[in-house]
Amino acid sequence: MKILLTLCLISSIHAINQVDTFLRRPTCVCTGKITAIMHDINGAYCMYYGTGVYRKWECENTEDWDQFLRSTPRRVAEPTCQCTSTATGIMQDETGTYCVYNGVDKRTRWECENTEEWDLYKRNRY
Repeated sequence: MKILLTLCLISSIHAINQVDTFLRRPTCVCTGKITAIMHDINGAYCMYYGTGVYRKWECENTEDWDQFLRSTPRRVAEPTCQCTSTATGIMQDETGTYCVYNGVDKRTRWECENTEEWDLYKRNRY
C-alpha cells in the first residue's frame, strides 16, 4: 500500500511540474492594430496583415520573452546511437539512424537500442 501511495505521489508531482513548465511561457503583449500573434522557435511576435501591408514586430514584453527563451532549451540534441556488440557499425540516412551488421553472407539493420532517448528526440526535434 505504501509503495502504491508513493508512486501516486511521484506521478502527481511529475504532472504538476509539466503543467508548471507549460504555464511559465509568457503571453505576447501587442498594442495597436494586430491580426495575429505568431509563435515559433524564436518566441512570439505580433503580426498585422492588411491590403498590401505586412508587418511583424516583437512582443512589447520583451524582457519576459528574453528570460523565457534563455531558460528554455531550443531543441533536444540528437542522441548517440547505441548498439549491441553484434553490430558492425552505425548507418544514417534520410529515414533515421540505425545499427547495422555486415556479415559475409548477411546484412541487417535495426533501430538504435537506446529507444527512450530516440523517442524523446523524435517528439521534441523542433
